[in-house]
Amino acid sequence: MAVVNRQGEKLGTVHEIAIDIESGRMVEVILATGGFLGIGKSETAVPPGALVLDLEKRQVGLNAGKEELLGAPPFDSSKWSEAFTAERLTAVYKHFGMESSLDFVDEANQDGTAASIPELRLDGIQRASQIVGMKVSNLQNDVVGDVKEILLDLSAGRIVALVVTTGEFLGIEGELSAIPAASFRFSTDRTTLHVDTNKTALESAPHFKADRWPDFTSAENTGAIFAAYAVEPYFLDKASSNPRSASAEDSESNDPANQSGPLADLKTTSEIRKEINALANVSGNARRVSVVTSNGQTTLRGPVDTTEEKVIIGEIANRHNRQSEVENLIVVKVAVPLSQ
Repeated sequence: MAVVNRQGEKLGTVHEIAIDIESGRMVEVILATGGFLGIGKSETAVPPGALVLDLEKRQVGLNAGKEELLGAPPFDSSKWSEAFTAERLTAVYKHFGMESSLDFVDEANQDGTAASIPELRLDGIQRASQIVGMKVSNLQNDVVGDVKEILLDLSAGRIVALVVTTGEFLGIEGELSAIPAASFRFSTDRTTLHVDTNKTALESAPHFKADRWPDFTSAENTGAIFAAYAVEPYFLDKASSNPRSASAEDSESNDPANQSGPLADLKTTSEIRKEINALANVSGNARRVSVVTSNGQTTLRGPVDTTEEKVIIGEIANRHNRQSEVENLIVVKVAVPLSQ
């Protein structure tokens, strides 16, 4: 896409995106700017939060002039592995007035949350173009598919999900699955992505036809993806584009018991789904039970194998829904004996 300033002047084009899959972060957007700035071939790296996506015009806005781009810290993609240091990233973010948005780099080198990038991992920042087409395997080394697309939330600087071609693995031609970025880990040689899943889990998680994509701008659709893989949605941390956790003084207003609306509902659903997924010794039907929270009301639907499973899942939902009672519509499958 073209990159323009407020006056509509073209400053360059989006050339590449620097990402960290395992934290689900966009690190920098690399612009090809040379010809537009009156100099030879050159690139400029900018923080994702400095850009505004205009889908109607299919372009990206940047609140900066040519002089500001010319004065940005230099970037050379031919030295990619050397480019991503905490010092250079700090300089880039500060140059574009986004220094406070760089708190996802963990100076203590401790990956305490999925949102953090330890400094020691900065030299492994990936090109988005190299991720597309990469093979995806599960922990049993079964090939799940290939990465077809990367879903990005530019304003939050986040990777929403990787879209994987799971049709052959599922036995459904043309089927795709959107899987949260934080669910993936790289192989030792960094040529393959691994995800902890199997055919049963993928079948119960959201998947779709290649010619019928869901609306991923919908919090409900995107939240269902995170819930299915027991990953907390980054957009529940705050009702803003800053995805970091709320401060202690904000904790009361961010407590689901004090909130209403789709984000609070998604958080409740995610918490219930995460605990169901962690259950041991339950049937596949129990793991596939539908959990929907709307206007504070949680509804459970689907078949399970035993009454005990229905009770356990109902108790989980009751623990996490603090706004109203849970409607448990789960049905217990009854074994029908074969006729003699």
